[in-house]
Amino acid sequence: MKLKYFYNFSGRCSPDFSLSRFDSMLVKDGKILATGRQLPCPEAALANDLEGAVLLPAFSDAHTHFLQTGITALSFDLTDYSTPADLLEFISANLLSKKLFLAYNLSSSFFSPPKNPPITKFHLDKISTKHFIWLTFDNMHAAILNEAAIKWATSILKRDDFHIEGKVTGKDYMQIANNLHDYLPKSFLQNALKTVEKTCFSKGVAYVHAMEGSSFSNMTSKIVGEFFKKSKLKGSIYNQSPDPSFPIKMGWKQMGGCILADGAIGSRDAALNSPYEDTKENAPLMLCADEIKNIIKAASKAGLQLALHSIGDKTNDVVSSLYNWTAQTHNTGISNRIEHFILPSNKAIRNVISSKAFISIQPSFDYFWGGSDGLYAQRLGKTRERACNPFKTLLNMGISLAGGSDSPVTPIDPVLGIHAMLNHHNSDEQVDLNSALNVFITEPHKILPSPLADTELKEGADATFTLFDIDPFLVSSSLFKDIEVKALYIGGEKVY
Repeated sequence: MKLKYFYNFSGRCSPDFSLSRFDSMLVKDGKILATGRQLPCPEAALANDLEGAVLLPAFSDAHTHFLQTGITALSFDLTDYSTPADLLEFISANLLSKKLFLAYNLSSSFFSPPKNPPITKFHLDKISTKHFIWLTFDNMHAAILNEAAIKWATSILKRDDFHIEGKVTGKDYMQIANNLHDYLPKSFLQNALKTVEKTCFSKGVAYVHAMEGSSFSNMTSKIVGEFFKKSKLKGSIYNQSPDPSFPIKMGWKQMGGCILADGAIGSRDAALNSPYEDTKENAPLMLCADEIKNIIKAASKAGLQLALHSIGDKTNDVVSSLYNWTAQTHNTGISNRIEHFILPSNKAIRNVISSKAFISIQPSFDYFWGGSDGLYAQRLGKTRERACNPFKTLLNMGISLAGGSDSPVTPIDPVLGIHAMLNHHNSDEQVDLNSALNVFITEPHKILPSPLADTELKEGADATFTLFDIDPFLVSSSLFKDIEVKALYIGGEKVY
């Protein structure tokens, strides 16, 4: 590859991204040869004027459902439909001759009263019993299916005791959702992968942690793994099965992801120490303590890092305690991950510190569902809502936080995630910009057993970086989400 000379920019690195450290750089074969101030341009080099841009190491997204994100992007979006009448009219108008109607982002207010009466299969069957209709809620933990979709789902679940209203949640939802790719054409799946790759590049994301597969099928892990081999986007795959044999076969050093120890707050199947505020009911863990312990032991025996989905305070207590037990009794030297950790108790935080576990956070959860009038407050009450996603508390305790989106639950968009950390609904949990940038730039690599890159832009490192027209440190925190990525370079090549 031809020698490249980049100049006229403000190069930034951790730990203080506010400081301009270099303004010119030499790159060859995708690697940085040198950085400095006013480096001379070699005669043989191809000069690239970056026009005064601010240059940062590229972003990561530490929790994506990569293939599902692409499938969702190519499906119908229900975000703007807030009443049953409008929603059903939209479905009827768009069904036409399609055999398959896939739609996502159905508001959790349709899950059950009081805001809206629930949408059920009976509503969908009035539109059609022959077309396959699948409506997924915005938390990606539940869906409503019509008769045609239920017939397919029962063949996957291998039983016929489907919920009378067509509602599917928890483990059943994960099982059929992870088999949905079998129902879709290969050309559709490849288009989905290219679509989400394009999204990543447009948001300055060069690295992703992809949560794929399930205990029922490794197929999506295979599909996404093959895609990463050909893509400039780099990814680490977490196979979402408690069985370590497939990651071992693939030579991966990690497993898990959304292996559900509980569900989600929106669908009221996250396990809590006290009942939900709006129903006065509670939900059990989806995996009992012995099941979780066995998964941890299997991962430890295989020498693999484990990631487990844990949201409610009851679940966080159990998972963190078992991680700590493993760290103290087995001493594998492997730091496991907790995905989400939305409502942690002081006990859970102490266990995380003691076990040296990593936390994969999704700051945009607070942006979309935090606040005194948000979904968390509706489900949990205002006191527990303020305890959700305690980013500053966790950072102050020395816990490693890696930022992600849980896409397609929230969009792949580190700028939005950083905005959410700067503007947390609980002002006590708002963090500074340097800390937020590290969460989306540096930490996602540190929590991997095999880091995807060295994010320090120095000699020998990948020339992978994001450009901004404006200095992020000169932007008001309230407007941070409006910053746009100017360009993304991967290995010295412009991909966006």
